Amino acid sequence: QKQNMQIFYPPQFQAINLSQERQKYDKLSDLYSIILMVEHLEKMWIKQGIDDDKYYEKCNNLIIKFKSLLPVIQPYYSNPIEFFNDYCPELTSAKYRLIDQGHVPNEVINPHYNPNKPNDNIIPQPSIALIAETTQYFITIIDALELGLCDVDEIYPELKRLCDSLQSIKTMKDSNECKVKMNQWLQKLQTMKASDKLNKEQIKQIKFDISNAYQQFHSFLKQK
Repeated sequence: QKQNMQIFYPPQFQAINLSQERQKYDKLSDLYSIILMVEHLEKMWIKQGIDDDKYYEKCNNLIIKFKSLLPVIQPYYSNPIEFFNDYCPELTSAKYRLIDQGHVPNEVINPHYNPNKPNDNIIPQPSIALIAETTQYFITIIDALELGLCDVDEIYPELKRLCDSLQSIKTMKDSNECKVKMNQWLQKLQTMKASDKLNKEQIKQIKFDISNAYQQFHSFLKQK
């Protein structure tokens, strides 16, 4: 008499795009290396192992690079604090400089600097939180349009938040094409009724303009 044989099937595995995974961890490793360099630089400066001028120059460059990478890692970490918590919670000096302050204090290079009498010519650098917020607004409206959003009363609030956030970045000139295009679309929507819908040609154009503005925002961060 034949015995019943039980057949075992191998478990199902989810397919992984190795190229995408490699790109993801390349970007995250770039961010981690910058954080690590800032941590070492902070410790050197505290121990007076580096002159103030050199510290200011190197730290500023690293902060600029850190800020320019935030939009790149946005798909994986919408908030850089989450990245710190996951990968480098022990790097507290770097977190303080990059997240809590987001800049090198003016008194480092100017011991006579008085915060109560700021120089009107000095424009504050955008904070990490503001850059992350602006990036999120860009991604939100781009995703919404890709999903078929075309009602004016739904597009307008998203675009308004983006424009307000861009306007808060004082180091970006009002003549910057990124600000100009987004404000032009905001003004156009303001002339339309809430019940109106953008037609196919308008949807195509606003997608194009917002995508270009997002790239210009990236370029602006890299130049700072």
